[in-house]
Amino acid sequence: MTVAEAPEGGGSAIFELIAPFSESADARLRGNAVLALAALVGGQDKHLGQRAMTEIVRVMSAEPGGGGALDWQRRFAARSLDALARLRPAERQWIGRQIFANLSAAREPQRRAAIAQLSLAAMEHERRFWTAGWTRWLRLSRLAARSGFWITLGEVLWRTAAVWGIFALAIGITPPLIKDDTFSLDLFQHSLVVAALTAVILAISTLLSVSGSIRPPLGISIADITVSATAFVLLIIMTAWTGLNPELSVRDVLPLCVLGFVLGAALRALRWVAVAVATEPSETAVGLRPLAALGVTTLICIAAGRLGMDLRAAAMGWVVLAPATTIAAWLDVRLENSDPRARGVGNPLFGLVCLRQCTSSIEDGCETPARALAGWLTDNERHRKDATAAHFGLHWAYQCNRGLRSPNSREFGRRRQLRDCREG
Repeated sequence: MTVAEAPEGGGSAIFELIAPFSESADARLRGNAVLALAALVGGQDKHLGQRAMTEIVRVMSAEPGGGGALDWQRRFAARSLDALARLRPAERQWIGRQIFANLSAAREPQRRAAIAQLSLAAMEHERRFWTAGWTRWLRLSRLAARSGFWITLGEVLWRTAAVWGIFALAIGITPPLIKDDTFSLDLFQHSLVVAALTAVILAISTLLSVSGSIRPPLGISIADITVSATAFVLLIIMTAWTGLNPELSVRDVLPLCVLGFVLGAALRALRWVAVAVATEPSETAVGLRPLAALGVTTLICIAAGRLGMDLRAAAMGWVVLAPATTIAAWLDVRLENSDPRARGVGNPLFGLVCLRQCTSSIEDGCETPARALAGWLTDNERHRKDATAAHFGLHWAYQCNRGLRSPNSREFGRRRQLRDCREG
């Protein structure tokens, strides 16, 4: 039945035909339901079109099918975005507002992450199906990446400790590169203070930075670049305010603030350039970008000293900015790779749990690992929803028990005899 063939009042029959697809756990079928609903929008029957738009919002805001695996969500999002591309701008804006409302009302972390990821994909630079400000974009990116405060703080702290440990060791075992009688700063003594300030400032900057590898609109990118540049300026001001080098005047600190602003802006701009254009292999970005940031910062500080900047200010700028840019570049790579992770993905411990729960059913030599695992997941609703983790558990159970199921296995024969004795 098509829309044209449907009799008056036959809209319910159309939605009944689409309902099995919209409720399906298969990503392609549910995506096809969104495509079918999009075809009903914009027709002569306004009531039917409005009902189809409401159903589109419901399907796109529902909890991911299956176990909410990331691959499932990506396949569903691709078909849903194709459906949204066929709608008019006003209709897409209405759907976007309703999806934002459903996101605010949602409480399940998996559902919130799926809605946020889908919304970000709909608002990326090349689509812009609907729009959002910087604060909403920031919230969506954090929901999609599931990066809370403590996770972000931990990421910043251990990177700061690693980088500053190397710098403190290098400062302690190498002579100063700048020999000046008036330069009385003990770098090794103040490294702990500078490291603490760096961790605090970069933690705030990371919490206020957009995560993910989806390219945002130009306005969002500029706001994100401004946050990074401002963080480096605050780091310079706070370092000077704590008396790291009391001989420096405000006139000496101002050029350092400009230098920090430029480095912070360039570092974050490089991140968005890397998202739009492949500037480096993704496998080596975690090493190349921090090293490149360290080298560029060192060259800029040397050039600033040769161009007339006070040598003490140039040295202080290098001590503060070189570790900070290295850590910030490292964190930027982490932000790019912050995608929503399906609950239980890559967790082999879940496989061990599955194996332990299924051992009693497998030991008698009759129950297969697949059947035992399926029975256990049926009795445990919370784990059945985690299809990806279930696959891991099934794989582990199968690999660990394959030898027990082999007819030529000595252990299989021993357990077969024990079972026959019990039955006898």
